[in-house]
Amino acid sequence: MKRYKLFIISSLLVLAGCGSNDQVQDVTLMLDYTPNTNHTGIYVADSLGYYEDAGINLDIVMPSNVATESVVATGSSQFGISYGENVEMFNDSEEALTSIYGILNTNTSGFLSRAEDNITRPKDFEGKTYCGWGSDIESSLINTLVLADNGDPSKVDNIVASSNLMTEDDCDFVWSYEAWDNINLENNGVEYNYIPFTDYGVDWYTPVIITSKQLEEENPKLVEDFVSATQKGYEYAIENPEESAQILLDAAPELDSDLVNASQTHITQYYQTEGEELGYQSPELWQQFTEWMNENGIVSLETSDSLFTNDYI
Repeated sequence: MKRYKLFIISSLLVLAGCGSNDQVQDVTLMLDYTPNTNHTGIYVADSLGYYEDAGINLDIVMPSNVATESVVATGSSQFGISYGENVEMFNDSEEALTSIYGILNTNTSGFLSRAEDNITRPKDFEGKTYCGWGSDIESSLINTLVLADNGDPSKVDNIVASSNLMTEDDCDFVWSYEAWDNINLENNGVEYNYIPFTDYGVDWYTPVIITSKQLEEENPKLVEDFVSATQKGYEYAIENPEESAQILLDAAPELDSDLVNASQTHITQYYQTEGEELGYQSPELWQQFTEWMNENGIVSLETSDSLFTNDYI
């Protein structure tokens, strides 16, 4: 009788597995920042069961005091949200990460200033103070934009300070993200001037979803299944921005609903490149940015071939 029961249970387990993708796998994705509309497609895919359908039990976690890139490279998190520049700099010293999904099809950030300061072009940065995090890419962006506008970058004061333009009297301009920071200002009736990086020829993928090259080698099917489910989430967000915004708010109720809804309406236009699959990353854009990073002495990389892939989309 015991043998018979054991046989029945074993048979049921086998039958339960038939037709499913594989045994359910616990998977972690580490964010780059607090939840926002860059991440909406992920929360949608999780909420609507797309990851579950792919055999993935996804745990979305906040960033820690260890860089997301390091956490993913060591395998402590299978996937993470990063930025093109971070992928470049991390792989410059240790070829360990791959960008597997471009969340936005172009860079949607730039330099923001108060409207009353009349900073309407990069040359106007002369004699002004930039407040940021003190990274090499920030100073290189300032130099590139000011030189492109026939200005003198040495006349710009670049300091490490709070990047909250509205609360820091010493700050004249800061780095901002138009789908979040700019819309938040608009919702609060604050007038501003904004200079996109892309207006001066600097474009790159940010944010991106990354994984480790080790996971690609050991379990490419998991990477493919994860990307497929993620694509479905962003596709739903494009087609249903209001419902998707609510899914994000349900997952992160601390967020401002007016900001999330306005941001979601704005950002969906950047989720997909026309004529390409969701998440597609242009080799030309990656190479162009790699050359810019190299020319500015931020990385020694000469080619972007190992930094990204479109194999899973």
